[in-house]
Amino acid sequence: MATKTKKERIIKSFKDGDSPTEICKKFECTMVALRRSVNEAIGEGTLKRSDLYFSIPEEVRSYVSKLHDDGTNIHEIQLKMTKKGLDADYIELFNSLDSEDKFYGDMYEYIREIEITLHNFIKFELIKEFGKGEMNWWREIPKNIRKSCAVRREEDSNPTDFYNYTYIIDLKKIVSSHWSLFTRSLPKEWASNKNEFKRSLNKLNTIRNSVMHPIKGREWSMKDLEFIRKIHRVTKPL
Repeated sequence: MATKTKKERIIKSFKDGDSPTEICKKFECTMVALRRSVNEAIGEGTLKRSDLYFSIPEEVRSYVSKLHDDGTNIHEIQLKMTKKGLDADYIELFNSLDSEDKFYGDMYEYIREIEITLHNFIKFELIKEFGKGEMNWWREIPKNIRKSCAVRREEDSNPTDFYNYTYIIDLKKIVSSHWSLFTRSLPKEWASNKNEFKRSLNKLNTIRNSVMHPIKGREWSMKDLEFIRKIHRVTKPL
């Protein structure tokens, strides 16, 4: 196996949840050098902006956001952070992430991957349990969902498989209707708590609709992105 480069190890540290200060200490580099490596990684697509944003301690994010909202300039923010015992070097990283607009790409990509993962996982488990074919696994999906999929497919000018017309809320209902089956393979935090699973998919659906249908006017927040990142981590092993 090839030895990882320093930049690759830095990226892994970010994804492992290390803070920029911890990474600078680990790799004996300055925050300026770290920011340069991070910008390159983001440009190459090997690191997401949200990986960087959420690596900054929550206390720092909250404090700097409030100062930004109050109209405090960068120099004053740095002085206030130093007095508060916070690492003022974070301000440079934070300022490169000063707009939620910069996170739309990450949010869309996370939701896309979650949706594909859940659809594939549920179909795989149903086929494994009930067998291939319309008269087997497909018949195990609640009748009202199958009817809704048929209607959606009929209205599509370029139709595909019926199952591809299921929504996230449909997936929640399918899993709930075969709970004992899916608890064998669901992540532990869901398998042990059906209500938490349902709550998570309801929230996922709400955020997903906000992102995919911006014209409706419901804006998503960084807290929503934090939640979506958590769901992405939970579903990734499926």
